[in-house]
Formats: sequence, structure tokens, C-alpha cells
Amino acid sequence: ALGLLYKQLKKDSTRSRMGIADYVLVFRKPGDNAVPITHDETHPLAALSNEDWISWARPIWYGIRESDTLNAAVARENDDERHICPLQLGTIERCIRLWSNPGELVVSPFAGIGSEGYEAIRWGRRYHGIELKPSYAKTAVANLRNAESMRLQGSLLV
Repeated sequence: ALGLLYKQLKKDSTRSRMGIADYVLVFRKPGDNAVPITHDETHPLAALSNEDWISWARPIWYGIRESDTLNAAVARENDDERHICPLQLGTIERCIRLWSNPGELVVSPFAGIGSEGYEAIRWGRRYHGIELKPSYAKTAVANLRNAESMRLQGSLLV
């Protein structure tokens, strides 16, 4: 990551580099969708404005804050492999809102600390996550409980 730092540019720019892009891979089963994903403006958890769609239809998703993640540090252990890298909540939000309806099930086979579940609950979806590492699973449960608590209080959506 030193290649991204401004101080590296000033020290020796031959070691500088641009940021690496994230990609969302979308796989679809052929044929018609049995239950269409609609964006009904009367439903706050389903509505997607024309302005949002114009922004989200771009080949690059601007406005995703790199620091807008759940706290992964609480799940780390001393002998950890140091591989956890939580995905930005804004990216997860867009995927969930684009490709699922409120009340539908979001499944994450590599749940980690529960970021996908957090956003699924935030946007009125059900969630099933699978995680093998106990410290990550424990942190995911806490994050999901926090999301559910905030949703019930009505303070989760902005």
C-alpha cells in the first residue's frame, strides 16, 4: 500500500501506483425471473430514484466511501492470517437493493464479520451467513443484532 501514499510519490515516484479497482461479478440464471425485482416508489425499502439509477448505472460506482465498513479489528486474533478485508457497506447496499426485493433471503457463503447481513437487515431482507472462523462468526452475530436493533428503532435508514 506504500505505492498509494503521497509521501512515496515525493520520495521516489517509481514506486507509486494507482489504486486497484474492485469488481462486482453478476451471475444470472438464463430465463425469466420468477419474481421480478421492482423498485416501487411507495415502498421505502424498495424505492430507487431516477437520480440514483443514473449514478448506479455508470461503469464506475462513485460515492462509495472506502472507510464505510464494519469494524473488522474486533474479530482479529494474534495468530490471525491477516486476510480479513471488509467490503464497503455502500457497495453491498447497492447490490442488495438492485438484485433483491424486501423480505427476500440474502445468502453469504463467506460471511466474515457479517457486512452483507448488516446491509440485508438494514434494507428489510432476511439473511443467512456461513462462517467457519469463530471470532468472525461471533463478531457477525453482534453486527447483525446491532443492525436488527437499529432497524426496530427506525434509525438505520438514512
